[in-house]
Amino acid sequence: MNSAAVQENMGTACGGRAAVSGLKYSYGPPAACTIASVCSASSRARSGYPLACSPSISSALVFSQTGPRHMAFSADGEFLYVVTEMIPTVIAYKYDAARGTLAELGSWPLGEGFTEKDSGADIHTTADGYVYASLRGQDFIAVFKAQPDGALKYIGKSPSHGAIPRNFHIDPDGFAVIANQEGGNVVICPIGPDGLFGDVQCEIAIPKPVFVKAIRV
Repeated sequence: MNSAAVQENMGTACGGRAAVSGLKYSYGPPAACTIASVCSASSRARSGYPLACSPSISSALVFSQTGPRHMAFSADGEFLYVVTEMIPTVIAYKYDAARGTLAELGSWPLGEGFTEKDSGADIHTTADGYVYASLRGQDFIAVFKAQPDGALKYIGKSPSHGAIPRNFHIDPDGFAVIANQEGGNVVICPIGPDGLFGDVQCEIAIPKPVFVKAIRV
């Protein structure tokens, strides 16, 4: 993995993993959705899996029933951002590269007026410090700006233009691709200088899209 691959969103319905180049740890919430385990990649577990959880640092993060879903590191690898499902928030952590530990900095709601139909889904960060997280139910992408200390400033929200934005992609060329699972569409929107999305430039009908990724050829 190279330094550009500081984000890994490889989750299932209630979990994800994140890894940083050159660092010997992997992070991921388990199916119980209450604790994120911190595992060392420096040795191979007896079962043959490449990660071996260290008792000294495993289960280091308690999320108090918020339901951690996906996570993404900042571009410099100094901060980790986790989107939670059951209580739609983004939690920020300061990463200690030497010890592989995470210190919580705070949490920020994706919006307001939540109901039981609302749940956090996907999260991505950008090289210029924006943090994006999708909210299913109210169906929008929350936009934050990371501050120098890793804390987040809420910028606003951009509509997903479809129901249940389960997954999305933020392209460095300045556009967003959003997969709306129940809306049956994938939309492409430009990203403005304020980090918010502009009007839909392209819409593709796809039955229940759940993942999008731009591949450069």
